[in-house]
Amino acid sequence: MAPFNVHPSPTEESQTINIQLNYMKIVDVEETIEQVDLVIVYEMMWVDYRLKWDPKEFMGIEYIFVYPRRIWMPDISIYSNNGFQDERTEAQRIVKVDHNGSMLAVISASTEIVCSIDIRDMPFDTQECQLALGSYSVRAQVNLTLPFDLTAKDLIMALHLMVSNVTALAFILNILSESLPKTKNVPYLAQNVYVDLSLTLAAYLIAMIRRPIIWYIIKRWISPKEEKNNKA
Repeated sequence: MAPFNVHPSPTEESQTINIQLNYMKIVDVEETIEQVDLVIVYEMMWVDYRLKWDPKEFMGIEYIFVYPRRIWMPDISIYSNNGFQDERTEAQRIVKVDHNGSMLAVISASTEIVCSIDIRDMPFDTQECQLALGSYSVRAQVNLTLPFDLTAKDLIMALHLMVSNVTALAFILNILSESLPKTKNVPYLAQNVYVDLSLTLAAYLIAMIRRPIIWYIIKRWISPKEEKNNKA
C-alpha cells in the first residue's frame, strides 16, 4: 500500500457515515441547568477507498488495526453539548481497517447534552432529549442505527439504559424518523436534519418517563418519620 495524505477526506463527494449506539448510561439529570450527563459507546463505520488491498498479495491478511493519527477519520461531533470526554486510553484508540476499505472505530465517551426540561407535570412528566451527531467540516450523510429490532422494554435491557443519580425514571431510546422503511439489517433509519447547504446531522431521541408509583412508595416510606417528628 502506497503512502497517502491522511488530512483530506477520501472523496470530494458527500461521505456516508454509519453510527450504531451500543451502550448508553444516563448518569445524571440536572433539571436546574437543563442538562443530561451520559456515558455512551458507539461504533462509527465509513469507507476509505485509498486503503484497499488484495489479501492474496499480503499473506492472506484481510484486516489490520491502526491508530487514528495514521488514517483519515470523519470529525463526527455531538451537537449542543457542554462537554465531551473520550474515556479510552491512547492504546485503546484504534481503528479496524478491512481489505475492502471499510473502516470501524469504537468510541467510548462521557458527554453532557443540553436538554429542555419541564417538570410542571412531575411525577407524571416525560422528558425528551436529542443526542445529535454530525460533522462540522465534512459533507456527510449520517445514518444512525440501533443494534436490535426490539420492543422498547427489550431495548432498555439490551442497551443497558440505566441511571445512577436519578430515581423513578425509565428511559426509551429511538431514532428521530419519519415514514422511513425498516429492514431486518437496519431496523431504524434516521431522518437527516439539514443545518445548512453542506452539513447534516442525525439524532437519537431519548424519552425519559417518570414512574409515579416509585414516588408513592418513597412518600409512604418517609411518612412515619415525618409523623414522629411532628409529634416531637
